Amino acid sequence: PGQHKIYVVASDGDLMEGVSYESASLAGHWQLDNLIVLYDDNHVTIDGPTAWTFTEDVPARFRAQGWQVASIDGEDVAALDRALAEAKTAGRPAPRASGSSTAAPMAVRSRARVAGGTASSTRRVVTYEVA
Repeated sequence: PGQHKIYVVASDGDLMEGVSYESASLAGHWQLDNLIVLYDDNHVTIDGPTAWTFTEDVPARFRAQGWQVASIDGEDVAALDRALAEAKTAGRPAPRASGSSTAAPMAVRSRARVAGGTASSTRRVVTYEVA
C-alpha cells in the first residue's frame, strides 16, 4: 500500500454484518497495514442492546484474521491519540501463526459509556482530527 491511510468508523451493528467478516478477513490476508478501523464497542445496536443477539469477542476475531488490536476508553482522547499514532506506524509487525512477522491492519476498539446500556441523546461527542 501507499503512504495514505484509510480509516473506518464502525459500531457494534456494523460488525454484526457478514460483509464486515469478509472484508476484515481479506484485509488481514492482504496485510493492508494502511487500514485503521475505529470500532465503537458500546453494546448498542439499532434494535437495542447487543446482548439480545450478539456475544462475539470482536477483538479476538480481528486477531484471528491477522489484525493488530488496541482497546481504549472511547472517551479518553489521549488514549485515542496514542492508539492512532501506533496504528499509523508504517509496517508494524504482527505475529502470525507461523512465527513470522508481517505488516497488518489495525483495529482500535473503544468503549464509550452510554447511559443505562441504551443510546442517550445526552451522550458526549468527541471530535477528533486525524493529522
